[in-house]
Amino acid sequence: MAAMDFTVGKAILLFVGAGCAVSPARCTLAAARPDFELKSVPGILKFQSEKAWASEIVDGRYRLFNNVWNSKAIAGPYRQQVFVKDDRGRPIVGWVWSVQESQAPATYPEIQAGFSPWNGAVAPNSGFPFQAGTRKLMVNFDITIAATGTYDVALQSWVVSASRPTSSTITHEIVILVANQGMPVPGSLVARATVQDHGFAVYVDKNRRDAAGKNINSWTLMTLVADKPILRGPFDMGEVIHFLLRGGYLDGKSTIANVELGTDIMRGAGSAVVRDFAVTVE
Repeated sequence: MAAMDFTVGKAILLFVGAGCAVSPARCTLAAARPDFELKSVPGILKFQSEKAWASEIVDGRYRLFNNVWNSKAIAGPYRQQVFVKDDRGRPIVGWVWSVQESQAPATYPEIQAGFSPWNGAVAPNSGFPFQAGTRKLMVNFDITIAATGTYDVALQSWVVSASRPTSSTITHEIVILVANQGMPVPGSLVARATVQDHGFAVYVDKNRRDAAGKNINSWTLMTLVADKPILRGPFDMGEVIHFLLRGGYLDGKSTIANVELGTDIMRGAGSAVVRDFAVTVE
């Protein structure tokens, strides 16, 4: 078994989109401003960067990554910052953004586990990559979002055809939109799924390409859109993989390369604070 986790207590969940905060109990109007000074985040600052593609290894197991993969779609200046704080010996990670306008999904600040086909291995002995359906894959997370505009919160995995993942070996992209505030969902609605009593609409785009134009290969994008926000785990991604195998959207030769948690951003401003992130492969 390979297990990776860091835990910083439990967060009060808040999902703010277009002025509406969605918690487990209520929905109320709220405003959000990007906190680039990180005054609202407890702890001692250990890492902070607005540099494109900046990264930091957290707890020796994870990669915090300032992903600006399609920033060319942004009209005018923008800011996006990733950070790590230490709260009494435990890490808090997150990101802050301000994007005035974009013609498409533009950035994806994130935290990674496993072996990214785009960025390489995060750490040894992660349990990734592995053949689809042969191992359990659990993701625990606790993320707080305060934002306005158009964005989502996404768990995702890249699926490849080789034991050493690279961008040219990508065959599929699995995206679980655990929350969505107006982001377009590519592809066609093909099914409904239930995972841990959570309902999802399933979309498939069989000709997904790198919108940034840096790679010429194409792959199949499979997106599961949650009926209601899910901002706290644990979440059984292995169950999602088995659903996709049973439906013929994946085959047994597929290789699961990694897991990522981040926010796709199109426009607006806000922040994400991750106080709990654990990936277990067994």
